[in-house]
Amino acid sequence: MTVYLDDAQIPWQGKRWCHLYADSLPELEEFARRVDLKPEWLQHPDGKGGLPHYDVTGSKLTACVQIGAQRVTSSDGTYRRLRQALTRGEYLMTEEK
Repeated sequence: MTVYLDDAQIPWQGKRWCHLYADSLPELEEFARRVDLKPEWLQHPDGKGGLPHYDVTGSKLTACVQIGAQRVTSSDGTYRRLRQALTRGEYLMTEEK
């Protein structure tokens, strides 16, 4: 399972937020359960309008790193690569059967 945490540091509500995303939606959802992120916090759950991700900050960000989220930079191309896979229909949105 590869889950990524970027360095966006977007200011909102007095905090700085980063994006948590993964190579597939099932991986992201499983990881989110492990750090107690609520399913309703998932952004773009259907992939329309953007790559599925969670916005995280504070203790949730720390927990993500502690259990293995890979830190990436906003400019390293990981998000762009996954967004392109989503556009091409190659991003896994459901469990394979």
